[in-house]
Amino acid sequence: MIKNYFADLELDPEASLDDIKSSFKRLAKRFHPDLHPGDIFAEESFKKISEAYENLCSDELIIQQRKFLKDLEIDETTITRWKKRRSFTKEDLRKAKDQVESLDIDLELSLPASKEVKRLDVRVSVEEVCLKCQGQGGRKGAALMTCKTCAGLGYGLVHRGAYRWKKSCDDCRGRGYVSLEPCSSCKGYGKLPVTKEYRLDVPDSAGLQIYPDLGHASYGGKNRGRLRIKWKALR
Repeated sequence: MIKNYFADLELDPEASLDDIKSSFKRLAKRFHPDLHPGDIFAEESFKKISEAYENLCSDELIIQQRKFLKDLEIDETTITRWKKRRSFTKEDLRKAKDQVESLDIDLELSLPASKEVKRLDVRVSVEEVCLKCQGQGGRKGAALMTCKTCAGLGYGLVHRGAYRWKKSCDDCRGRGYVSLEPCSSCKGYGKLPVTKEYRLDVPDSAGLQIYPDLGHASYGGKNRGRLRIKWKALR
């Protein structure tokens, strides 16, 4: 994975060392944790721009990073400015749900008319990791940049009155970074819909039945959600 550190500092690859120092100073002032106590977004943002500066703080490093990007033959586009969204606190995170990527699938099915039917074939649309980009959402070998919407966290917090919960970032889809060159297969999403047919055990009575590991795959492919079926009795 090659990061575009110039983009993380809101610069293009032709930026000079003075430009880099100036941009880092400006962004550091905006996101320094001491100026935003308890603001996780600011804390993570400061970490990302600090990492970028460490990799661009000399003429030698700048030349090296330019070579990396040039070798990838990137068609540079205008870098969207880093917009700070609503801040959230560590207390918010403590109260938020752990699941940030929705992997479960919910269905409603009617129980078979005959009690003799113990297993049933069910067709389900499941999101699987894109094999072409391995879930990264970008062309293989393309440079990545920190997601500016979530500061690389991969999520934001949804606020509805007194309730708060985590939600995967819409821009990076929970990955924390975005590619400058979207995958031609999944168009940058990182996953593709696949229709699968499962032979499932039919419960004896109506109600919710949970089938583990039959839901959507995570972007990394290491986790899989549940298939939740609400079985309804025939009228």
